[in-house]
Amino acid sequence: MSMQRSLPLVTLLLLSACSKEADKATADTSSEGSDATSGSGAGDVTEGSDTTSGSGSGAADTTADATPPTWPTTTPARIGGTRPAKVNHPRAFTPGKEYPLIILLHGYGASGLAQDLYLGVSTLGTAEFDAVTVIPDGTLNSNSQRYWNASAACCAFSEPNPPDDVAYIRGLIAEAKASMPIDAGRVYLIGHSNGGFMSYRMACEASDAITAFVSLAGADSYNDADCPATTTPVSGLQMHGTADDTIAYDGSSSGPLGIGAYAGALVSAQNIARRAGCDTAGTAGAELDLMTTLDGTETTTLAFDTGCTAGADAALWTLRGAIHIPVINPAGTRAALTWLLRHDRTP
Repeated sequence: MSMQRSLPLVTLLLLSACSKEADKATADTSSEGSDATSGSGAGDVTEGSDTTSGSGSGAADTTADATPPTWPTTTPARIGGTRPAKVNHPRAFTPGKEYPLIILLHGYGASGLAQDLYLGVSTLGTAEFDAVTVIPDGTLNSNSQRYWNASAACCAFSEPNPPDDVAYIRGLIAEAKASMPIDAGRVYLIGHSNGGFMSYRMACEASDAITAFVSLAGADSYNDADCPATTTPVSGLQMHGTADDTIAYDGSSSGPLGIGAYAGALVSAQNIARRAGCDTAGTAGAELDLMTTLDGTETTTLAFDTGCTAGADAALWTLRGAIHIPVINPAGTRAALTWLLRHDRTP
């Protein structure tokens, strides 16, 4: 099954256009913001919102109307070297304060820009959560589709020389901490689809580097032998639509191209919980309204927060009737970020 087959037409157009634009890694402007009709309405985050232009919502503004004091002029607009990732940070800078770091990982065939337009992470992250956001791009494969080398199921597939994306993301975190006042105890990932798979890989292989993650329509494809217990377990929230026909809610014995198995949404969340020492039974919580295209409170919640290693937990939010790219409203992104940022490893 093609990863793009189930996508709504308007989203296909957005992702296709943004994938092409993402090749221009040094470009600071884009005309695609007006096409973000499939997302949360947070289309005011554009490639121009860097620390030198001050034009983006929630990004730093070094012009005279910015709230003083402004961020140091040494603050980078991009990090990542030959694979540059866009940096956004809160408008105001408080000397001596350390800021949380959120890294957004896009889905297969998309780009960082497209994913940010879809979810509005930079807008809300910088303006409401006082966080620094980093928006990287995956590697182009032989079909000119961007991907993260997350697991056999998704989405390096048969690429002959897939990148070491664990090392790449670790490098982004290290560079962010070296160049900005980042709180090492509050480093987070939020990933959609392939980006969700990559978040699970980071939780297994780089648990010392990240605090918590959100996976939207991704899944865990690790068994416990491949993801051993750690003294620094990572908290995780699995969000998944029951009508997802690309990454099935109930899991599959083979990935989208028939390669590799992945767990269902419930088992994925239980895996996070078990690795954090939590009871895997879970407790039902309040229902949520996270989507604009489904009426009422379409999302059920299940928390795994009993018996956990101190500070760690897991959760499952089931979006009833939602497809692979659900139309998340701003309240949905806000709820996911709120869940993320309440986790803190700062001593």
